[in-house]
Amino acid sequence: MNRAVLLAAAFVFALACAGSSTLNHEQLTSERKRLRSLDAEALLFDQVAAMRHASRSFERAHAAYLHHAAREIVEKLAKARPGPGAEADFQQVSADATRLEARFVALLLRFQ
Repeated sequence: MNRAVLLAAAFVFALACAGSSTLNHEQLTSERKRLRSLDAEALLFDQVAAMRHASRSFERAHAAYLHHAAREIVEKLAKARPGPGAEADFQQVSADATRLEARFVALLLRFQ
């Protein structure tokens, strides 16, 4: 009986930890680079679209891709927590990701 209780407690603990991760400064720097890359790609995409060098189906698909990529980062950050000493970086990257996702929602709506 004691063994079953310990196994059940270990299982519950494993489930609780499975959904979240800790992000250190290096990992947050990587996420920040991903956000900057998506931002630059969106600016280039916007220029190409403004010059009418892309089809409407490409514009819709690429806007959806950008939104999906930003959404993935927002969701990853929502499930994570900052590592020791990385709280301020974590908050900044989270805010940047949320703003970029909102911008991509507007982009997505523009090309619908």
